[in-house]
Amino acid sequence: MSFKKRLKMARINKDLKQNEAAKLLDITNSNLSTYERGIAEPDIETLKKIAELYEISLDYLVGIDSDKIEGHFSHPLDNTFHEALTEMNTTDIHILSNEDIDEETARAVKIALKNGIRMADEMLNNEDN
Repeated sequence: MSFKKRLKMARINKDLKQNEAAKLLDITNSNLSTYERGIAEPDIETLKKIAELYEISLDYLVGIDSDKIEGHFSHPLDNTFHEALTEMNTTDIHILSNEDIDEETARAVKIALKNGIRMADEMLNNEDN
């Protein structure tokens, strides 16, 4: 996954709009936009701020370590989600093969995940009863 994609997905995962993240990072929305589009790259101090705000490691952000966020997954399902995405053939799924995922698409995927989790929870609860 490219830097720009990791950066954008990390922001979306934190439920931040681009202008909100830019304000918290003390940079302009235009600068953050150029980073997310791959036109420019942030300096090391800005990278540190981004990693801290999004609660991800610098290694993950710059693509050195694709398996770890902050050195470990914070929730048991984080690893499951990561494994599922890794196992999926990105060429077969248009959303995953598109480098420029817009916020609307990302939010639609998030809603689908939430609905899937709720359905799995209901299925497990029905098995227990």
